[in-house]
Amino acid sequence: MFQNDWTTCPPGRIWVKIMQRLILSFYLLIILVFNMMGSVAMGDEGRNNQADRGKGKGKTLPVTRGDVFTETNTEMEFIFVKGGCYRMGNTFKSREDKLLSDHQIYLEDFAPAIYEEPVHEVCVSDFYLGKYEVTNREYRRFTLETGSHLPEWEENEGNESAYTGISEHYALLGDALTADDHPVVGISWHDAAAFTEWLSQKTGRTFRLPTEAQWEFAARSGGKNEKWAGTNDLSSLPKYAWLGDNAKDKTQAVGKKLPNGLGFYDMSGNVWEWCQDWYEDHYYGSSPRNDPQGPPVGTTRVLRGGSWISIPATTRAANRDWGYPSSRTSIYGFRVAMPAR
Repeated sequence: MFQNDWTTCPPGRIWVKIMQRLILSFYLLIILVFNMMGSVAMGDEGRNNQADRGKGKGKTLPVTRGDVFTETNTEMEFIFVKGGCYRMGNTFKSREDKLLSDHQIYLEDFAPAIYEEPVHEVCVSDFYLGKYEVTNREYRRFTLETGSHLPEWEENEGNESAYTGISEHYALLGDALTADDHPVVGISWHDAAAFTEWLSQKTGRTFRLPTEAQWEFAARSGGKNEKWAGTNDLSSLPKYAWLGDNAKDKTQAVGKKLPNGLGFYDMSGNVWEWCQDWYEDHYYGSSPRNDPQGPPVGTTRVLRGGSWISIPATTRAANRDWGYPSSRTSIYGFRVAMPAR
């Protein structure tokens, strides 16, 4: 006889078995409900934790032309640049070689215009670019946290030290050399690249130096046919740029002149800005149309924008210059870019 054959059980025992099974089913139901509630709670907690981990990293960034995004760790401001196509190079056919009063001529004033040719169509993807040149305050945080890549003038050894060196190359800048809101100078390409790597690691985003094509597109207010960043009028250039005739022989605080059409300051003048690309004199003759990255190899890196000792010719948006990656001077600085994707 099988024990589960209820037909052979007395009526009293049948009711006992029914009650036992009901109690067991109810108990199992309670366990199932609690497990389901726990899974939901853990799922919510997981999503909340994921959201917390993503704060600052996964935050939705502005994607409207000219909108500003503030990086919360450093409070650096970045402007969204809507990509597009433009004619890159010397679109004005002749160089502006006039001076705005008496001005000493420097070797940097004679970069051949042929290196800005041929004019060619370039298309750049969306990106973000620093609203201002990197300042002493921003760069100082990097050096304090890493203990490396000091500006040349801040090193305790060497002839160029502003404190112990015999050269007055940097000391002549006076308070401008250390002022929080002035662009940092004495920075090599390697130093600038290290800053972007540090910022990337700190934020979880990807920062780097702008490509030459991105830089010119932004300087020309989104690829417009502008001679300088913000204007085509030589007489109005001092309203937009710090250069040899109005900078008083030193850097000036960022953001004090008029911005260009996208809201960028000091892309003409104040300090030369390092770009990501290797430099090559005749690169424009073989440059790809879409998002050019510069030559694959080289010995020098691109510099753009002119500086506080420049004449108008070298602060033009199309003007190209170069420097050795290890070079550091009182006219070299940089600004930071970030891909939009």
